[in-house]
Amino acid sequence: MASPSSIQQHRARYKARCDWAAFTVCQAIRGASAFSEFQDYFSGQMDASTTEVRNFIPSREKADGTINRTNSARRNMEVFSLDPDASVSSEQVGEIWFTFNLLANYIFNKNLQASSVADKFIPWVEMATMAYPYNPYMSLFLSIAYSLIGQADRSREYLKHCTTHCDSPYWHDRFSAWGLDSLANEMHNGGRQIAQLLAQTRSNLSPALQIPQEAR
Repeated sequence: MASPSSIQQHRARYKARCDWAAFTVCQAIRGASAFSEFQDYFSGQMDASTTEVRNFIPSREKADGTINRTNSARRNMEVFSLDPDASVSSEQVGEIWFTFNLLANYIFNKNLQASSVADKFIPWVEMATMAYPYNPYMSLFLSIAYSLIGQADRSREYLKHCTTHCDSPYWHDRFSAWGLDSLANEMHNGGRQIAQLLAQTRSNLSPALQIPQEAR
């Protein structure tokens, strides 16, 4: 389900002001140890016919981070208009995950809101790029982070990676939907206004997400 609690938990992440948030979906299976340990909690699922369980992190399926399989799922900001009581497909769950992760860990990452802490963002995401070497938005935000701490050479290096790997209809759509294309263009123009433009991107998205002012 696209439950109200999942939306509330997503918004709570901004209030918590944590460095990083992990969004996973766990689908329980009959016979797994989780049932014996949390039988009451999983009693509803125990009647289901499912036969497998796994942590659901959609971007792990492909090195470039693409996840969409069909055109039926609501994408990007549209996930916030889903009926909270509706059952959704695995493709739709993937879209919800993509949106939550991009917003919380990149666009609204607190360590990209001031140059004094941008270097805290870098080692974590650089480590993650080892698993996702062709993901362009990870490279874009690393380029921004290095720009914020004044390391122009490293910033240009990651911007080049971003440009190389975002040249597809899939990523053009993603970048346009979230304003990442404007951020990338600013970086290509030297990035002198990147902090202001990133702040404006957050400001544009915040009302729909009900994000408090202090977290923007």
